[in-house]
Amino acid sequence: MKGLVKKLLTPLAVVGALSMSAPVSAQNNQGEFTAQSSLSGGVGMYQFAEERAKNIYGSSIPIFSVGFGREISPNFAIEGSLSYLKAAGKPIILAGQPDRTGAEIQLTSLELVGKYTFDGEGARVYIGGGVSYTSANESIGASYSGTAISAEGTVSAVGPLIVLGVDIPLNDDETSVLYGELSGRSIKIGTEIPGEVLPGAEKADIGGGALKAGIRFRF
Repeated sequence: MKGLVKKLLTPLAVVGALSMSAPVSAQNNQGEFTAQSSLSGGVGMYQFAEERAKNIYGSSIPIFSVGFGREISPNFAIEGSLSYLKAAGKPIILAGQPDRTGAEIQLTSLELVGKYTFDGEGARVYIGGGVSYTSANESIGASYSGTAISAEGTVSAVGPLIVLGVDIPLNDDETSVLYGELSGRSIKIGTEIPGEVLPGAEKADIGGGALKAGIRFRF
């Protein structure tokens, strides 16, 4: 657990370093522009891209996220966020295999994204892209000839991430913003995860899409 926390916090340190240097360059280049930071929290639904994962865990899984961002220019910002989901299901039983009684998967993902916000009055649309570092833990419970058995695996992977969203100001100075966001990611994992990789498979994709809504506070 300590190793995972250390891995997750390292990219956040990069965001923090960028935040320290952003105000000088932004003010020099834009004159009156003053860079702002932001804290955000959101909740939404996640859907796996692969049909096998959807059949096991369902098509709508709650996902939670918190984030910290920093403006670099009036239209560009960098944001780091931490997302978490947990889902339970029942694996598909193949002929000749033990009866699988249950499955559980947890995804913890650290995302680093550059976002471009289009000019406009009121609601403003943004697009972005970056990378996600995801730790996946999955456990499978089963019974075979009356004997309970279990399997568990944890892997981590880095993959691309894209986002499309809209910011809706809640006050005149836009320090409180309601946002809605659609994101998609690819998470390629190896055979260490017991429930997601068929025998002989080299990689499986437990990536998918998330639809989230939340509040962003700027300061």
